[in-house]
Amino acid sequence: MIFLEKKVEERVRKYKRVLVAYSAGKDSTVLLYLAKKLQRKYGYELYATHVDEGIEGHSDVSRRIAEKVTEELEVPLIKVSYKEYFGIRLDELVPKFSLPPCVGNC
Repeated sequence: MIFLEKKVEERVRKYKRVLVAYSAGKDSTVLLYLAKKLQRKYGYELYATHVDEGIEGHSDVSRRIAEKVTEELEVPLIKVSYKEYFGIRLDELVPKFSLPPCVGNC
């Protein structure tokens, strides 16, 4: 068993329900895959949640990836959005702050 899988197993084996915060990036995709693999062993309920930040050219792509991957893994996807919860998209907030909305490739 690989080191990362062992670490994930240590975290999830004691729960009845596991929720993976799923950005649809490489790291969270590996985490979701491992959680799904371990679900067979431990029998917990597994869910993924994806937050649509409202970043033009990024959020639509990541949402589609999240939908495709969770469908293939047969993991229920809970979708939430900045607009739904806060009434504003992240793109609309950026001009109000001097910091970038995220770090990396977004």
